[in-house]
Amino acid sequence: GLASAYVAPAVAYSTALEHEVHVGSEPEAFTRYLAGVISSMARLAPCIVVAVFHGGAVPAAVLAAREARRAAGARVAVYDFWGRVAERLGLGGAALHGGPVEASILAACGVDVPGRPAPADRVLDEARRTYCSLPGGWLGEDCPRLYGEPAAYSPELGSRLVREARADIEELAGRACRG
Repeated sequence: GLASAYVAPAVAYSTALEHEVHVGSEPEAFTRYLAGVISSMARLAPCIVVAVFHGGAVPAAVLAAREARRAAGARVAVYDFWGRVAERLGLGGAALHGGPVEASILAACGVDVPGRPAPADRVLDEARRTYCSLPGGWLGEDCPRLYGEPAAYSPELGSRLVREARADIEELAGRACRG
């Protein structure tokens, strides 16, 4: 479980080419950097879970995990937070950036979000009505609705999704460590 896990600090910058304006790295450089970090962590821990909370970094994290497995023999698993949230909500493939689901998660984490509190079912209805579903590699301008008016949000929904993410990561760590 997570009781014996090492938790490394978050990586402050990643790759975010889906955003028109971003501070980050080119995908190749970020992938190499992350592979190096994972390989060095493999000397400290028998298994590693890379939890990715920014969807744009998922492809780089998967490639870095593969490289670290090959180079260091590390047992590495990648957790895609937004992919898993979209699956859980029946919106597989949805870009949920900047909408009611993200606002709900931020509100649950104590961020003062613009918008209006609403029951979880209403927030989910709004998310289903406004989400953008695209294949991988989407760009911000592909989904103009994502960054529109402040969204309805539900701290209760956000809390549930955060709890589920923690359980997912614990389960994934257990699987990764068992080999």
